Amino acid sequence: MGKLGNKIIISLNIIGLICLIYFAVPYILHDTSIPNPDAMLPMYRWEGAAIALMLGTIPLIVVNILAFIYVWKEKIKLPARLLFFLPGIICISLAASYLFYDGSTSASDQTLLWLYDKGGINVIWGDPLNAIDTHGGFHGDGSSLHAYHFTDSSMQPEMEDSRLWKKLPFSENVSNLINNEFDECASAIPEITNGYYFFYDRHSQAKDPYDESELWNRHSVNCTVAIYDADEDILYVFEEDT
Repeated sequence: MGKLGNKIIISLNIIGLICLIYFAVPYILHDTSIPNPDAMLPMYRWEGAAIALMLGTIPLIVVNILAFIYVWKEKIKLPARLLFFLPGIICISLAASYLFYDGSTSASDQTLLWLYDKGGINVIWGDPLNAIDTHGGFHGDGSSLHAYHFTDSSMQPEMEDSRLWKKLPFSENVSNLINNEFDECASAIPEITNGYYFFYDRHSQAKDPYDESELWNRHSVNCTVAIYDADEDILYVFEEDT
């Protein structure tokens, strides 16, 4: 093969190596950020990197084989030439490790994904406990409550420093919303004295979704309140739509 062909093969191998490093780093570091939380199939960055590694395995092996056969045949002898296969071997190993991954911590809970996106705290590791949903009718009015348990209190420092999460007790507006004994979901929330809460106004007329001051000044209520019980390590996500 001529010099031009060798240059093309070398360039393809360099590009393949750069791509391998680019996707291998978030996969190995288990990057749990979610680049597109609103996507139809949201996934962690490490999961997307793993899929890219799987898709790139065959092309990378092909250019490695071409380099082994044609590049610098006179300058590099066996067994040193076998190093051309190293990127492909690494890529296969990483892709294989993902295939054997059990997927138990995939980003699949839409409620936690939404809260992670809007609240800025990584809550996606919560284990679901129970859920109540009374939404129905033509307009979809009703409320819902999802509860999640966490194995430790690692989120507390982040909530303490966050401008979006506030320390209990509730403000007057949020308290009136949560302490509604006629709402099945609201009444299922236990009394919590030690923890944090997050408010988000989903109403179409909300100018600032994090501002609760206009909550009761409209004809309808569409909002979400997340409450974290620091004593029990339980997160409650309450939604109200009227």
